Amino acid sequence: MVYIGRSGRIAKDGTVSIRKAGIGGIKDRLINGKRDGILMRTFWLQEMIRQDIEALDIYWYVTIDEKYNDNPTEVKEAVLDIYWEIYGEGPRWNRV
Repeated sequence: MVYIGRSGRIAKDGTVSIRKAGIGGIKDRLINGKRDGILMRTFWLQEMIRQDIEALDIYWYVTIDEKYNDNPTEVKEAVLDIYWEIYGEGPRWNRV
């Protein structure tokens, strides 16, 4: 199961809009976000059961902090491009 996403963006006025841990961060997006009207925590559990998956590994990149200042949308697109180059299609769980 592969899903490539982001939890922040650069607004049209150039300001950074990132989700903060505990207040809508990546954890909140993966647990309390929705997919097809279903809470993600329910969606992931249903898919794990359906596909006989016993665990999920979650990896993320820090794009903006004291050390990094990368546009989250550009990083997501770059990772999706690499995935496309390797597999010839987008990840099943992305809507690309």
